[in-house]
Amino acid sequence: MELVQENIVLTARHVNVHIFTQIWLHHQGIVLENEYAAPMIFTPAIIQIVTPQFQMTVVEERIQFVPLGEEPARAQLILDRLGRLVNALPHTPYQALGLNFSWHHTPTPTAPIEVLGRRLFLKQDSALAHAFDGNDAKFGAYYSKNVFGGFRCKLSTLPIDVLQEDGSTQERLQFSFNYHLAAATPDEIVGALGHWDEAKRHAHALIASIEDVI
Repeated sequence: MELVQENIVLTARHVNVHIFTQIWLHHQGIVLENEYAAPMIFTPAIIQIVTPQFQMTVVEERIQFVPLGEEPARAQLILDRLGRLVNALPHTPYQALGLNFSWHHTPTPTAPIEVLGRRLFLKQDSALAHAFDGNDAKFGAYYSKNVFGGFRCKLSTLPIDVLQEDGSTQERLQFSFNYHLAAATPDEIVGALGHWDEAKRHAHALIASIEDVI
């Protein structure tokens, strides 16, 4: 499987987008001076920041943070940059935090997506099995469970079409993990950010168990 996306999303009733200026971000130690190389967007409605270390999008109701760089350093980067940002805005009415990871599996001619979906997700005696028991049927699923640190793990799996460079599409089976935690204070959020590596290991272990049966 291929890990195609990982990010953190903070939701809030209101994020003061206007405070996110280059000067403010630099003074807070969130974006370093030598990281202002890529084009960035600063408008009253949206902020988009791209650096060699992370990407960040800020709108009124959420902050999305994508860690980049070397894998072993990402957990500390999250605390150093996003954790610092959260502490710099203590009066923001935060609501929740999500640690997100998405994997893609590309089917093969011997195990097409219809066969994989049937093997993984179709329960033969379910109410819908007869209605969708066809050679062209595709399947997915949703799972949800409380896990470590007060997080709730939510896993959505579904077949998708991914656009290729040549304009064609490729079928893939997507596994999207969301580790959700209601969090309202900077201390709660920073503490939750410290579970990044644990959440990724948990998701990776589940992906490994799926790969064993695909």
